[in-house]
Amino acid sequence: MSKSKKNVSWDYDADEASSTAKTNSKTSFSSSDNSKLLKGLQDMKIEEKKEVKSAATSLQTSFKLKPQYTLYSHLDGVRSIAFHETEQVVFSASEDCTIKVWNLERCVSTKQALSTHPTHTYRGHTGAIFALETTYDSCISAGADGDIRVWDFPDLQQEEFVNYGYASALSRKVWRAHDDAIWSLCKHPVFIEKDLLLSASADKSIKLWSLTQDKPLQTLSHKVGDHKSVPTCVRFLPSDPSQCIVSFTDNRICKFDLETGKLQWQYEGSSNTDSTIYQIVVHNTMPIIISANEDKSIRFLDVNSGEVTFETVGHRDATTSVSIDASGLYFASGGHDGSLRIWDIGSKSCVQDFSAHRKKYDEAVQQVLFHSSRNIVATCGADALVKTFTF
Repeated sequence: MSKSKKNVSWDYDADEASSTAKTNSKTSFSSSDNSKLLKGLQDMKIEEKKEVKSAATSLQTSFKLKPQYTLYSHLDGVRSIAFHETEQVVFSASEDCTIKVWNLERCVSTKQALSTHPTHTYRGHTGAIFALETTYDSCISAGADGDIRVWDFPDLQQEEFVNYGYASALSRKVWRAHDDAIWSLCKHPVFIEKDLLLSASADKSIKLWSLTQDKPLQTLSHKVGDHKSVPTCVRFLPSDPSQCIVSFTDNRICKFDLETGKLQWQYEGSSNTDSTIYQIVVHNTMPIIISANEDKSIRFLDVNSGEVTFETVGHRDATTSVSIDASGLYFASGGHDGSLRIWDIGSKSCVQDFSAHRKKYDEAVQQVLFHSSRNIVATCGADALVKTFTF
C-alpha cells in the first residue's frame, strides 16, 4: 500500500517579501556599524580600566590616618605601649623605669592641639620596662629587672600630678618571674574568665602564669643543637588559646602546645641570615601570622603549617613592630627608618606612609598598636615620644 504525497502550495506575496527585505536591510551590519561596534568595545575596555584604577585609588583612600597628639613626658626611649580596652587611654613604658597613663579624652576636652600631660605615673621597676599589657581592670608590666608587676588603674579623671612621687600607690602584685630581662607579655584572649599570662625572657624561657599563683603553670624552651634559642615575642593563638606562637632571635618561629609543652611546628628562616624576629601578631579570624623582622621584611605565615605564604620588604631599615586593626582588614608596621606604614591585608599593599619618630642610636619606632575598640593608632619610639593617630 503506497502512501500518497500531499501537495503543498506556496503563495508568493510580493508586497510582504519587499517589506521583509527592507526590515532585514535595517538589521544587517554594514561596515560603518562594525566600526561603531569596535569603538564601543574599546570604550568598554577603557571604562573597565578606569574602574580598576578607581578601585585601587579608593583602597588607598578608604583608610586615612590623621595625626592626633604627641605625648612627651618620658626622659628616655619608650619601648612599649598599651591601650585601655574601652577608653581612650594610653599606657606607655619607658627605659626611664616608669609607666605613664595618658587620658586622650582630657586632651580633647581641653582642646590642646598637640600634647597633654600624663594622668598618672607608675614607679616601681628598677630597670627599663620592655613589655606592657592591659586587662579590664589592671595594667601589667615587665622589663630588665625580671619582675612582673600588676597595677590597679588610677582615677582617669583625676587632676594631673596628684600622685606624683608615690612609687607603689596602685601596685597590686609583684613577683620575680625570670632571671633575666622580660621582652614580651601576652594575656589570655578571654582574660576575664582565665587570668592567664605568657612571658618571654632573655633567660631563654617562656612561662605561663596565673595571676593568682606565684609559680609558673608551664615553662617552655626551644633547643637548637646544644643551645637554647632566646625568645623575643610570645602570643596566644586566638582560635585555640591552649597553643601559643613564639618568635626567636635566630630567625625562628615556633608553635607550642601549652598543655603538653610539645613543639607543633617550627619555621626556620633563611640559612644565610640569623636576623632577629622582633615581633609577631596573630590574626583573630584568619589563619595568619605576621612577623616584623630585622632584615627589613614582613612575612605572612600559615598558622597551621608554619609555611611562609607571603614576604615583602616592609621598611628601609629593620621592621620592629606590627599590629592588626579591629576589623582585621588592615595592619600597621613600624621600623627603625622612623616610619609608620598602613597595609591592606587582602592586597598586601602599603596604602599609607607616615614619618613618625626620629632616630636615636640607630633606633626609631619601637612599637605600633591599634586600639581594640576605637579608631586610634599609637606609636612609641627611641625619641622618648608617644604619638597617636585617628582614622
